[in-house]
Amino acid sequence: MKITKAEIYSYKSIGEKCVIDFDEESTILVGKSNVGKTNILEALRFAFNDEPLAGEDKCLWNPDQPLSIKVFLKIERKDIPEIERIDNSFTNLTHIVINKYIDGRIEFSADPDMPVKKWFEPSDEVVSLLSYYRARIRRNVRKFNEIKGQLTQDDPLLIDFSSLDTFVNIDKKLYPMKNEDEQKTVLNDLLKSLKSIRKKLDKKSYSNLNTRGTKLSLSRMINDLEYDIPSIKFQEKTVEPFNKDNLSGLLPRIIYLKSSDQPEITESIYTDDIRNTGSDNFMRGLIDLSKIDIGILETGERRAVADPLSEANKNIADRLSKYWNQEKLTIELDIGYDADPNSPNNPKRKIDLDFISGEGRRGSIFDQSPGTQWFMAFIVKYLANQSDENDIILLLDEPGILLHAGAQKDLLGRFEDTAPIIQIIYTTHSPYMINKNFPLRIRNVDKGDGSNNTIRGTYVDQKPYKSQKCRAWEPLRSSLGISLGDSLFVGGRNLIVEGICDQIIISSMIQVINNLENKTKFDLNKVSITFAGDSGNLIALAKFCHQETEDSKVLLDGDTGARNREKLKKAGVPESTIFVMNEVIDKKIDIEDLFSPEFYHTNVLEAYQELPCLDVYDKLPQKWSEVKEDPSKRDITDTKKWGRSKYYSEYFNSREEMGGFDKVLVSKKIGYNLMFLNENEQKTIIKPFVQLLNKIWQQEPSWF
Repeated sequence: MKITKAEIYSYKSIGEKCVIDFDEESTILVGKSNVGKTNILEALRFAFNDEPLAGEDKCLWNPDQPLSIKVFLKIERKDIPEIERIDNSFTNLTHIVINKYIDGRIEFSADPDMPVKKWFEPSDEVVSLLSYYRARIRRNVRKFNEIKGQLTQDDPLLIDFSSLDTFVNIDKKLYPMKNEDEQKTVLNDLLKSLKSIRKKLDKKSYSNLNTRGTKLSLSRMINDLEYDIPSIKFQEKTVEPFNKDNLSGLLPRIIYLKSSDQPEITESIYTDDIRNTGSDNFMRGLIDLSKIDIGILETGERRAVADPLSEANKNIADRLSKYWNQEKLTIELDIGYDADPNSPNNPKRKIDLDFISGEGRRGSIFDQSPGTQWFMAFIVKYLANQSDENDIILLLDEPGILLHAGAQKDLLGRFEDTAPIIQIIYTTHSPYMINKNFPLRIRNVDKGDGSNNTIRGTYVDQKPYKSQKCRAWEPLRSSLGISLGDSLFVGGRNLIVEGICDQIIISSMIQVINNLENKTKFDLNKVSITFAGDSGNLIALAKFCHQETEDSKVLLDGDTGARNREKLKKAGVPESTIFVMNEVIDKKIDIEDLFSPEFYHTNVLEAYQELPCLDVYDKLPQKWSEVKEDPSKRDITDTKKWGRSKYYSEYFNSREEMGGFDKVLVSKKIGYNLMFLNENEQKTIIKPFVQLLNKIWQQEPSWF
C-alpha cells in the first residue's frame, strides 16, 4: 500500500485543514525553515501508531477544531487477495482510509465508502429464555413418552407431541433466529401447538391416561409464552469492514528519521547473537547483504570460513559500489574473538568490521565523516536489504544533510532505484535532493498569518510552478532559499522554454519516452528545462545561461518566435541555439499543438470537471470544433498564428463568467493521464515530441 493523500487537522502549526497529495514513489516537501514540513512527517507517523497525541501537539490558536489525521492508502494489485480474504465483497475498493484522533483511537474506513455491516442478534435475555423453553419441552416430551405406549400410532395426540420434537431437535426452531419477527413467529407456532395439545388432553378419550402433571406444566408454559413473546427483543449489531487486526498483513511499516537522527552503527556482533538480531542492526544488515551462510559464521573453523568470508566481502563491495560513487571505500567482515570470563578456554566468537579508505588505510568507520557514517548506515539498514513482507514507507526529515553535494546526488539516485518498492516522503533544503525529471513530485510548504482572508498556519501549495507574476519557478526557488543561477533550475546544460506548461508537458513526455524505451534517453538531471514566464524574463534568462553555463538552448512558440529570436540575437544569444516550434515541426504553433485536438480537449474537460466550480465545466463545449469555430471570440487577428491554447483563451475571455483559461491546470492533468494510457496510445502521442526533442538534443552529444 502507498500513501496517496493526507488530511491533517489542528496539528501543531497546522490550524485549518491541510490537504496534501503524495506521489506513489517519492514526494519532496520544500519550504522555508519553520513552516511545518517536519510537522507533516510527524503527523503521518502518528497516524500509523497507537500512541495518543500529546496536549502540546494540538494547535493552540485553533482550539475549536478537533485534532485528527486522515491518511488515504492506495490498494495495489498485490493487496487484492488479502482484501478479498477479509471480505470478498471488497473487490472494488481503491483505498483504505486511516483516521487517527488525539486520544490514540484509530478508525479504518474504505474508499469508495463501504456500508457498515449490520445485523440483529437476540439479547442475552432472549437466549436464556429460549434455553429455558427447550428444557421444559424436553421434560414434557419425556413425561409423555412414559404413556405414549398406551396410544395407537395414528393417534393425533402422539402426532402433536412428536411435532414438539422439531422445535428442539429436528429443525431446532427454539434456537436464535435471524431476526425478531422470525423468532416471534416460531414462538407463536410453539404456543399454538401447546394449546392444541392441552385442549386434546381434556378430552374424555384420554381421561384414563395419567396426564395431570403434563397438563399443569403445559398450562404454565402457555401462560409464560403469552407473557414473554411480546417482550422478545433483538439487538442491532454492527461491524466496521476493517480494523487493525485484519489489516495487520497489509498496512505498511513506517520508518521515520529526523534530521538529527544518526543511524546507530556497531562494528562487531557475536555470532551467537546474529540470528536474534533484527535486520535494522547495522552489522546484521551487512551480513544479510553479504549473503553468507550464518551457520558457517557460527560453527566453521577459521580456515573454513576464509573463502566464504572473501566471497561475502566481494558481495558487499559490489552492492555498495552501486550506491556510493564518491571516494572509494571498502567494508570487510572478519572473524574475531573476545575473552569470556565465564569460560576462559572458550573465547566468544564475533564478526568484526574493517573500514578501508581509498588510500588503503584500515581503521574504524567512526574515523569517517558523519556524512559518510550516515550514508552507509542508511543504505545498509533501509535500502540495500528489502526483505520486509509489508510495504515500507520512509519518512525522512532532511536526509543527507551532512553529505557533500555529490553524495547527495548518489543518495537521490538510490531513492529512485528504491522508489517502486519503498515509498519515500522527505523534506529538503538542498537542490541536489530534487530529481528534475519529476517536477510534479514537489510540494511547496508555507505558512500564512491569516490576514486578508488567507490561511493561518501551515498549508501546502501542490502547484509550486505558478506564481502571480508567472516568474518561472520563483516560489520554489524562494522555498529552497536559492537564486536564479543556482543549479536546480539552471544547470550546466539548459533548455529554456517560454511557459510553465511547456516545462510540465515536456518533462511528462520525457518520462513516458524513457519508460517506453526502458532507458533514460532524455535525462533531465543532465539538462535543466527552465521556463521564463514572460518575454522580459526569457531574454534575461537566456542571456544569463549563455554567459554562465556550458550550453543552453531556447524553444520559442511559433506565434512570437520570429520577434523573440531577434531580441535574443541582440542580447548575444547564438542563433544556432534558438528553436522556433513551427520551424521544427511544420504548422505547430505551441506545445499543445503536438497533441491531437481530441486528446487535448478531453483533458480540458476532465481538468475542469474535477474543480469545485462545476458551473464552468457545464459551460464548456463537448467538442473541440465548437471551441475552434466559436463566433464570439474577440480577437480577430490572423488565426493561422494561433496555437491551440489561444483558441481556448479566447473562448474563455469572450465569456467573462468563466474566468480565464487555466493552461497549467490542463497541463498537469495531461501529465497525470499520460501515465495511464496503454502502450500503443503512448507510442502514438510521443511521435511529434520525439521529433522535437531529437532535433534539439542531437546537436549536442553531451546532452544524451
